[in-house]
Amino acid sequence: MARTISAAGMYNGREETRYRRITFADNGATVTVCIVPKGGVVTDAGIVVTTVFNGTPPVLDIGPTSDTDGIATDLVLSTAGVVPADELDSTDDLGPYADDTAIVGVLSSGSNVTTGEGYIYVRFLVPIAS
Repeated sequence: MARTISAAGMYNGREETRYRRITFADNGATVTVCIVPKGGVVTDAGIVVTTVFNGTPPVLDIGPTSDTDGIATDLVLSTAGVVPADELDSTDDLGPYADDTAIVGVLSSGSNVTTGEGYIYVRFLVPIAS
């Protein structure tokens, strides 16, 4: 998809949201949440915790594969609810991306993890041709 700029210098595009369910069984794994297309820019991310994660302490990182905590670092998952990304205002990992880019989540809950479920979400702008 080509990125175009109108005569006024404005981009044409749309915003999309992708999400992925994770559970305590994903502890220690790197899971792909979405692929942001070339030219895309991340505008929001986080996790909706639906079942509290146990562990010591249960945390989540979110970012591109080149910097897996570039969008969110150590989001605590020990209470239910929306946990927004903590680095949206201070990171250079939001794009625009030179190529299609995987955004991943990494769950770390220590040992003896037996509970936890949530939905990692990533919202991003997708450039489209005029």
